[in-house]
Amino acid sequence: MRVFGASAVTSMAVSATLFYGCSDGPPVPKGPVSTANAGKAAFNEAKAIEKIYHAGYTNITLAKREPDGAWRAQAVRRNSAEPVVVSVTEDGPVITR
Repeated sequence: MRVFGASAVTSMAVSATLFYGCSDGPPVPKGPVSTANAGKAAFNEAKAIEKIYHAGYTNITLAKREPDGAWRAQAVRRNSAEPVVVSVTEDGPVITR
C-alpha cells in the first residue's frame, strides 16, 4: 500500500479538477427551492436550470416556476452578451421568450 503526503493528494485533486473541468457546469440554485406546484416536484429548479444550461445558456438567474408548471428564468445565450427570458418544461425544449 502506498501512502501519499498531503501535498501529493492536493496536487492530484487540483490536477483532476483542471483535467475534467469540474468547475464548468450548470449553476447550483442558491437558497430554498420553490415548492410551488408541488405535484410536479420531480422537475425542480435545479433540473430546470441544468436543462437551460445544456441548451446553451449561461448566467441563469431569477428562476421562477409558473402556474402551468414551466420554469421561467433570465439567461444569456453563450457567445452573446444580451440577456433573454427563457422558459422550459420537463418534456419540452428551452424556449426564448
